[in-house]
Amino acid sequence: ETGYFEKMCFKIYARKDHEKGMKIKEENERRYKFLTIIFLALLILKLVAELVPSEDNLLKKGELVQGINRPEKGVYGVTLVASVMGETETFEKEVPFAIRSLDVRDEKSDSKGNPEKDGFKQIQESKILDFTRKIDESGNRVIMLPVETEEGVHITWTEKTNNDLAYLFSLFLVCVLLVYMGRYKKMKILEKEARESVVKELPDFINLMLLLLSAGLIFSSAFEKYSNNLLKNGKDTYFASQMIEIRNQIDETNSPLIVELKNFAERTEIREFIRTVNIISDNVYKGSLLVEKLEVESNLLWENRRKGAEENNRIAETKLSFPLAIHLIVLIGVTIAPPLIST
Repeated sequence: ETGYFEKMCFKIYARKDHEKGMKIKEENERRYKFLTIIFLALLILKLVAELVPSEDNLLKKGELVQGINRPEKGVYGVTLVASVMGETETFEKEVPFAIRSLDVRDEKSDSKGNPEKDGFKQIQESKILDFTRKIDESGNRVIMLPVETEEGVHITWTEKTNNDLAYLFSLFLVCVLLVYMGRYKKMKILEKEARESVVKELPDFINLMLLLLSAGLIFSSAFEKYSNNLLKNGKDTYFASQMIEIRNQIDETNSPLIVELKNFAERTEIREFIRTVNIISDNVYKGSLLVEKLEVESNLLWENRRKGAEENNRIAETKLSFPLAIHLIVLIGVTIAPPLIST
């Protein structure tokens, strides 16, 4: 959707390069750049870790692991995949190993000698895991892995493949997708706030125009007084800022007031505002007739606001009904539980 931000800026502010819209666009671009930089940094770290030689205590024949060399110091941890091939069933099991050096074993044995504190995972359901618990008890420098169980079931051992790159790519794509899906969220919030501002302040605008027109002013003079009052009070709402912008546009380009109001109403796409501007346009030179029609429109707008407030109250009551129901259930439970327990 090329030009979306420019289009929305023009719709809301009558300027394609308005600072608020451009700021949101720049924030989205910065998010994409930040994610890309973080992804590339993690990718470089991963590649460096792969290139740096690490201690490998596994005895391999091709891809199959035949045994494990006991480390000279510390504990060597590795996860192997045991492929058990029976006559009717074949399955794979990830088996963690923690092989201690002889000096660590001696230190542990001098203390309590509790195998649970040696870091071994106790899983009684599998004989393979039983084997992993017992192999460290021997003092052998090389621990050979079994090729079959006591029942003669064949076992092959392979090293667990690391899918960090796949996870990293997946995480990057998910983050980019989330940013992409929310790229217009703030702009839509601005549009919603602009509409709410117009709907909220339109009745006040009409009432003030009625007072000024009833006092004998023509509409252009009444609008000028209204905009001056906004500047004096420093009102910074969307509707007020657009009215001041219309006043500045008229002073700079000598554009007709009705034309500017019509353009503003068409950009907002608010039915009540468009109808009000059309009433002003059709009756701007008819004096008392304009006042009468604006009074009717003002009463209608205030009635709509009252109905909207009542509807919002009903929605709020509906949202509160669920937690109140849960609260009632808890109170009933607390009240009934003691007699039930005692009986």
